Amino acid sequence: MRLREEARDNAMSLAWFSALLFLSRAAFESTYLRSWSAAYGDTIIDAAYGSVSFVVFWLYSGIMMIIDALQPKWAQQYKVQPGKVVSAEQTWKGVKIALRNHLLVSIPMGAIWFSYILPARGVSPSDPLPSMTTVVRDLLVFLVIEECMFYYSHRLLHTKPFYAKFHKLHHEFTAPIGVVSVYCTVLEMIVANVLPLMTGPTLMGSHITTIAPWFTFAVINTINTHCGYDFPWLNSPLQHDWHHEIFNECFGVLGILDTLHKTNTRFLAKLAQADAKKAA
Repeated sequence: MRLREEARDNAMSLAWFSALLFLSRAAFESTYLRSWSAAYGDTIIDAAYGSVSFVVFWLYSGIMMIIDALQPKWAQQYKVQPGKVVSAEQTWKGVKIALRNHLLVSIPMGAIWFSYILPARGVSPSDPLPSMTTVVRDLLVFLVIEECMFYYSHRLLHTKPFYAKFHKLHHEFTAPIGVVSVYCTVLEMIVANVLPLMTGPTLMGSHITTIAPWFTFAVINTINTHCGYDFPWLNSPLQHDWHHEIFNECFGVLGILDTLHKTNTRFLAKLAQADAKKAA
């Protein structure tokens, strides 16, 4: 049962990322983007691709907020923590913090990254499309780096010197919603959310058409893991939802380092118990 669900999650993730990668590469070769580049310079390509993840974040978060507000019957069967509802006041609070973090952290860091850091790595918006072998190689590096950086920075934020001041804010939501995926302090936004995503593409000198779907998929994934619904057409939020519920397990993204460090034992036991009930 569990292996089948993990296979489903992996298939959903692969399908979503493949679709985003296809759209990214197709847009890069479109006549529209070429004409914009000719008229306004290559920076328009960075601006267009860099803005996609922000648009997706607010569009997807908005859809999930509507579902949370209306609580349609079809969605309630997928609720991870039934009976727990986030108030309009809490939702608005989450929206304001998310806006702050985008305006003060994500957008300025993105502008510096695209304008100075990536060019210093030899990355240009006009570079030809990379081969699929290069794309796959880069993505594997991205995943390893993100898992390591997020897991260890996240565990550090749960230690006594850092938790109350820098991470407790994020855990105000024990039953999270999508928009609070970036409901956190500025320091956490930089160290745990943005840098783990930027480091891999920086080290690999990746093409813009690989970077954009990577960031967009990360946005979709983090909203999924905070949305509070286990929809069958999306990757499961159970692991991170459990982290919000009990605080001291499931610190990573992929679960690999959680298994290595045995920081998911109660979570795995809970899943095994649920599987046993289904099989009975």
